[in-house]
Amino acid sequence: MTTAALVVQIIGVTVTTLSVVAALSIATLGNRAADRRAAADRAAAREAAQHHLDLELLIRLAENLQRGGSSDTREPQRMGAEARALLGALGPDRLPFAYDRYAGLDGDGLRALIDDAARPDWLRCANEVVWELQRTAAANRGGRA
Repeated sequence: MTTAALVVQIIGVTVTTLSVVAALSIATLGNRAADRRAAADRAAAREAAQHHLDLELLIRLAENLQRGGSSDTREPQRMGAEARALLGALGPDRLPFAYDRYAGLDGDGLRALIDDAARPDWLRCANEVVWELQRTAAANRGGRA
């Protein structure tokens, strides 16, 4: 084999190697861009789902609070419990007046009611559920209560 043929082969191998490196680099950049787009899509989907849930909760709360009276004396209690649960999911920062009127407590105040052994167990359990509902809803909103 002549020196010229050897040089041509070396050049060919070098070009092929550089082509493979370039292709891998481009593929890696493309994958990173796709990952960024997918992350942005997931964030937008989470935000849209949270918005949809918030609207659903607000609609249910509006219907609950605008219902008239009832001849069933237990119905106001059921409506109040539902309103408190919906307000707990929405949080005190979203509807402060309604929250103060119907739900009343959050955070440490609610935790103190849960820990109060003098209160009936069913009420302590109900308060604990509202407390966790508030924490979960705030976490789903990215820390916004």
